[in-house]
Amino acid sequence: MGGGALLRMGAHAVGACLYLKQWEGQQRRGKSILPVSVMADTADLIHTDASENARKANAHQWISSDPVDVEDWANVVIRFDDGSRATVIVSDVGLGGLNTRVTAYMTDGVIKANMTANDVIETYAVDPRTFESENFTEKLETKAGWNRPSCDEDWFRGFSLEIEDFIHSIHENREPRSGIDLAVDVVNVIYAAYQSAEEGKVIQLS
Repeated sequence: MGGGALLRMGAHAVGACLYLKQWEGQQRRGKSILPVSVMADTADLIHTDASENARKANAHQWISSDPVDVEDWANVVIRFDDGSRATVIVSDVGLGGLNTRVTAYMTDGVIKANMTANDVIETYAVDPRTFESENFTEKLETKAGWNRPSCDEDWFRGFSLEIEDFIHSIHENREPRSGIDLAVDVVNVIYAAYQSAEEGKVIQLS
């Protein structure tokens, strides 16, 4: 599997933020709200002095990430042409299983979408073997204690609706909701984020 955490996982989060701003722009002003600049920081945290000290203290047994020449952590700030911001944080070195959430802070409310882990189902087990044969979620170290299995994972992650929209777009001869423009913007933001992290400055998107 190629690429670091920003490219592999960050593309999904960046795509969600850009899509929501495109949709908001279409509703508010009849055209998409677009990203104009990117500021980012990336790191290979598993190979830092802090991580090495944890290993020496025998406190590093659960993190399996061991990247070669790529980042395992990234923080990206995207500025949009309406002045709003999106912050994306991705990591291969966090415990507790896959954690995918989007939080929108608005002028008159807050929306939190917990895609994984969601709390539709919660389990508790003293012995990790209790739910040994069950698929809970990616990157989960143990099934002991409290957990939140991802039930109907394809639906919660939006895969089913994405495929449905793609089929309808062919039938109706229209662009899919997450079409080529979104894909191009995601790639541009991701590459600008890498450039920003490398050069230590804000990158303007043309």
